Amino acid sequence: MILSTLSPVFATKFFYKKVFNRSLNLNNPKTLNEKILWLKLNTYKNNELVTQCADKFKVRQYVQEVGCGEILNELYNVWDKVEDINWSKLPSKFAIKVNHGCGYNIICDNKDDLNIKECKYKLKKWLKEDFWKLNAEINYRYIQKKITCEKFIETDKGLLPEDYKIYCFNGIPKYVLLCVDRGKGRPKYYYYDYEWNLMPYTKDAL
Repeated sequence: MILSTLSPVFATKFFYKKVFNRSLNLNNPKTLNEKILWLKLNTYKNNELVTQCADKFKVRQYVQEVGCGEILNELYNVWDKVEDINWSKLPSKFAIKVNHGCGYNIICDNKDDLNIKECKYKLKKWLKEDFWKLNAEINYRYIQKKITCEKFIETDKGLLPEDYKIYCFNGIPKYVLLCVDRGKGRPKYYYYDYEWNLMPYTKDAL
């Protein structure tokens, strides 16, 4: 975390070497990872739109502005601190998020079984963390920390829906990432091309 503060570039090279066991080429990036990291260090760090879209709360405003507000999940409330949450007024099912990073989620499918004391502890802990420092992800650095609560999304069988992410290159969609079993805490990831051919890009696909 100190490395990210002192030098995001050095920190990024250190993390890359640790994960891939090879040096990061920022002078002539060729792989997708290298190009994303180049963008992170050279473009994303000063891009207000990138920061807004990384913000789990303010991205909603952007979605509205581009005319896609109908796809937004229902927002129950937003708070600046844990003490502002009135748990008794929340519905039986909901999803609580902290907006300045990823993995900061509490998915509640039955409030009667929810350990509210534990939830408060998690939320306070997350709000104290500077997520951007973990991997020098500068686009998260200037997000004003907030807690949001949204409608619980479920299938007809009461399960969490499968997660789809679309990868675009120069504005053209090329691949779809499918994430399954997220609700079980053991997610699996599969990449497909646009003809739904399975790509050997993850260990789950091998």
